[in-house]
Amino acid sequence: MERIFTSIVILLCLGLLVYATVGEERTITDQVTVGTSTPVVSLVNLDDTFPGYVAGAGGDIALVANTTTIVWCVGVVNDLNGYGTISNVTAVLWDNATDETYTSNNNTKYLNQTPCEKAQLNDTAATFNCTFNVYWIANATGWRCTANVTDSGALTSGLASVDRNIGSLLSLDVYENNAGETASTTLDFGTVNVNANSTNDKNVTVESYSNVVIDYQVNGTALNCSGTGSINVQNVSYSLIPGQTIGDQTQLTGTKASINANISKPTLVSTVPTSMSHWRIQVPEGVAGTCSGAIMFTAIANA
Repeated sequence: MERIFTSIVILLCLGLLVYATVGEERTITDQVTVGTSTPVVSLVNLDDTFPGYVAGAGGDIALVANTTTIVWCVGVVNDLNGYGTISNVTAVLWDNATDETYTSNNNTKYLNQTPCEKAQLNDTAATFNCTFNVYWIANATGWRCTANVTDSGALTSGLASVDRNIGSLLSLDVYENNAGETASTTLDFGTVNVNANSTNDKNVTVESYSNVVIDYQVNGTALNCSGTGSINVQNVSYSLIPGQTIGDQTQLTGTKASINANISKPTLVSTVPTSMSHWRIQVPEGVAGTCSGAIMFTAIANA
């Protein structure tokens, strides 16, 4: 009888163990393993001096005549799967008045020259730095850097952009350029008698190394003579029209005077647009020897 009672007790206890967790409300645990996460990129700066990874606008990007300028496009990318999954960063720099899909060219669009550099910022983020070698003919306007990031799961971030202006570059070169003569930086009128005018044009070519349409200004100094006296600056004259006499030309002065040359913006680094002006001189009494002065040419934006 005692053995039967013991068995009943054991069965009752087992029943309690089986059915004690049954009730009106129950809770279960749910879980999921997160797969790949899309990287998120944010651009913070675009400049011609390395700007660091601090947000903020700088001044216009300043190009240098007849060469390239390094422009940095920098930012931060986050990937919740970890820094190690960030595999590739690419960027495009383009004139945002044009279409980003245009073919890369030196006027309106650049691709990063080398793979963008990245460096770990923390467990899930990296800084990146994309560089562009921008030629001096790049349009003077607003530009945009657009960056894109890919991770090891082949997921691509949405595009992020930052804008900055490329400033106007005003630059020129000048040389004497007469048929049958070697180009020279000396405007040589040759031998002219006292109380006489030079009878032939001496031609000066102005080359534009600017990224906008330009005119230019001229001013000069008196010509001091090695023998006796000096020639007044106003005895030198110029014109954009060939073959004019001194009386029809414009006198040079010590004050800058604008010449509406309307020299077009270069579109190729290998070919620069030019303008030619034509010069003459009048030699007065009281001078002797070789007389030398200076003529200054200054590039200005086309009005």
